[in-house]
Amino acid sequence: ADTGTGDSTYVLTNYELEVTDNQASFPETDLLEKDDADVTHTTGAKTLDVVYNARIRASNSVGPSPWSNVHGVVSQLMLKFPSASLTFTAAFTSQADGLITSLVSWSKPTETGLGDATRALSAYNFLVTPAATNNAQGTACAVTIADVTEAPLTLQKSVDFVKGCTYALKVRAQNTVGYGDYAQESYVALGVPGAPTGLTLALSGETLVVSWTRPADTGTGD
Repeated sequence: ADTGTGDSTYVLTNYELEVTDNQASFPETDLLEKDDADVTHTTGAKTLDVVYNARIRASNSVGPSPWSNVHGVVSQLMLKFPSASLTFTAAFTSQADGLITSLVSWSKPTETGLGDATRALSAYNFLVTPAATNNAQGTACAVTIADVTEAPLTLQKSVDFVKGCTYALKVRAQNTVGYGDYAQESYVALGVPGAPTGLTLALSGETLVVSWTRPADTGTGD
């Protein structure tokens, strides 16, 4: 506001900008040959997750001004949200009382924030939502999971599904910027079939004829 004459009309000769990751001292100085209308400057690439501090002063033909107040910022400008390139598998483990227990697994995103998979993740958000209210037998499919897995991170979740129901499985990863997009897969809660019934054996000449009836439950409850 005051460039030397009590207002902002006098011509400045330059700015001195100091940037450091150590608040106690400012070893890095940029001498900016700029006029008094140009008040922005872009520095070179900095290390991620470091607190950088800066101060600046202006000069005219008389000399430099006092230093400005110190301003700090955490360098996260290069960090992006994780990608959603996760793959799902759901492996049957057991069944009992109309429930199918499956182990749902997913892979780590190919990009975790820096264009590759090197950035640390902080959580996964895993959701299970039924596609319909009931299965074909009229049993409610009400299994809904909203689970945030904090460190140490796991890449799997054991889930009890209602047999014969279809579910949307969704997962997204989180880093220090936030959550990425969901990856989604459809899953049908399929169990083992019921036992065949009506087994009969009969001889027809020298031929043994074996007959049976198809199971009433082929894996989905019917």
